Amino acid sequence: MTRPAWFDEVLLLRGLAVISVVALHVFVQAREWAGDETTLAVYLFVTAFTHGVMTFIAVSGFVLANKYGQHTDWLAFYAKRAKIIIPPYLIFTAVYLLRLRWGTVYPINLKEVLKGAVMGNSASHMWFFVSIIQLYLLFPVIYRVYLWFEKNRREAWLLGGTFVLFLVWTLYSRNFFFTDGGHRLLGKAAVLIPQRFFLNSLFYFLLGIYARRNFESVKIAARVVSPWALAVLILILGLATAYLDFTRLWGYPVAERRLIQPPAPLTLFRVAMNLSLILAQFKLACYLAARRSAVSRLIGRFGRLSYGIYLIHVLVLVTIQHGLVKVWMSYDQLLFYPVLAVLTFVGCYVSVLLLSKIPFSEWFIGVKKQAVE
Repeated sequence: MTRPAWFDEVLLLRGLAVISVVALHVFVQAREWAGDETTLAVYLFVTAFTHGVMTFIAVSGFVLANKYGQHTDWLAFYAKRAKIIIPPYLIFTAVYLLRLRWGTVYPINLKEVLKGAVMGNSASHMWFFVSIIQLYLLFPVIYRVYLWFEKNRREAWLLGGTFVLFLVWTLYSRNFFFTDGGHRLLGKAAVLIPQRFFLNSLFYFLLGIYARRNFESVKIAARVVSPWALAVLILILGLATAYLDFTRLWGYPVAERRLIQPPAPLTLFRVAMNLSLILAQFKLACYLAARRSAVSRLIGRFGRLSYGIYLIHVLVLVTIQHGLVKVWMSYDQLLFYPVLAVLTFVGCYVSVLLLSKIPFSEWFIGVKKQAVE
C-alpha cells in the first residue's frame, strides 16, 4: 500500500477539535452557577464548543479514506484499529470509574469496567468510543457503498439521504428511548442509545470521506464562503440555540436535565450550528496551514496529541477543579472558569507529552513518542 498523503489542515482541525472539546467540558459547568443576569450569555458561550466530537468523527472518516482503498486487507485493518482503540479505551474506562466512584456507594470491579466500556458512560466524553468503534466495524461496507455512489456520480444523493436519516434519528429516537417503552425493553441504558448509535454519527463520517475524495474542491468551496457571513450565521444560530436550551433546562435540578427531551427546533438549530462551526474550523485550519505561524505550530502540537488529550482531559479537569476549590476559589466565581481552562489545557498537554515518552505509550494513551517529535 502506498504511503498516505499528509494534510496539515487535518492535523490543525484535530487540534481545534480537541480544544473545543476541552473548552466545552470546562465551561459547561458555569451554566449551573451563573447568575440570572449572565446565564443566557454563558449558554451562548458554551454553544460555541458543542461541535468538537462531530469534528473528530468527520476527521476519522477523512483519515480512513486517506489510508485505505478497495483492496485493503480488512483483517489487518481491524487488527490495527483494535490496537489503537481498545486498550486505551478499556484502561481509561477503569481509570474514570475508579476516580469518579471512589468514596461513593457505586461498585468498582471488572464487571463494572466491562459494563462501562459497552455503554460508554464511565465519563461524560467516553460515548465517542462506542460510536467510533461501530463506524470502524462498518467502514469496509460504508466505503464500498460510498465508492459505488461516487462511481455513478451520486455522492450528493448518499450524503443527502444520510443527512435525512440522521435528522429522523435525532428527532425521533428519543421519543422511544426516553419513554416507558424504551425503558421496559432496555432498562436505564435506553437513554444512552440515541447519542451512541452509529446513525447519530454516520453523516459526519461520510462527510469526512467525501472531503478526502474531493479535497481541493472542498477547500475551494470553503474559501468562497464569506467569513463575515459565516460569523453572522453562527451568532444567529448560537443565540437561538442558547435561548431554547436555556428555557428548556432552567429551573430543573442538574440530575434531571439530561432526561429532558429537547424540542425539535432546538435539535435543528444544534445541527445547523454544528455544521456551521465545523465549516468555520475547516476554514481556520486552511488559513493556519498556509501561514505556518507560532499559533499554527501550537495548534498542530495539540493535534498530534489530540487522542491522548481527549482520553485524559476529564481526569485532569476534575483533579484541577477540586484542587482549586480546596485552595482558594469557588464555582460561583467568574474567574474560576478561565483559570480552570488554562490549567486544564496546560495539564492535559504536559501529561500526554510526558506519558508519550514511556515505552508502549500507544497502548494506554494512544500516542507514540514519534508522534510528538
